[in-house]
Amino acid sequence: MTVYLKLLHGRHDPEQRLNDWGFDGPTLGPFEAVHFTYLTDVTCIPQNPAGDALQLHFHEELLVYEGKYYGDFEIAGDFGADTLMPDPSSHDPHARSPHARPVDEGAARELVGKAGTE
Repeated sequence: MTVYLKLLHGRHDPEQRLNDWGFDGPTLGPFEAVHFTYLTDVTCIPQNPAGDALQLHFHEELLVYEGKYYGDFEIAGDFGADTLMPDPSSHDPHARSPHARPVDEGAARELVGKAGTE
C-alpha cells in the first residue's frame, strides 16, 4: 500500500496566529507507512528499502517541514485528480529538512512490521 502525507494550514512563523486558513504545503511520498510517536516525531518510511526515512517533528502543536509550520495534515493513499502533486524537478520529497533527525532504518521497519501484527 502506498500512502502520502499532505501538509496544510501552513505558516512561516510558529508564533503567527492566523485569522484565516494558512497556505497549502507539499504532498510528501510515496511512503510504505507513516509512524507517529506521541506528538513529537513522525517517521515516513519509504517504499524503496534503499531509501532514507523522512523524520519530521512537532514544534508545540505544529508539524515542521523545511522551516515551515503546518497546523493540519492528511494521510491518504490517493488525493484524487484535483490534488496538485509536487513537481519532482523542483522538490525532492525525501530531501532532508534542516529539522530532520537521523532515523534507525532497522527500527523504523520493525515498527512497520509490528503494526501489521497488532
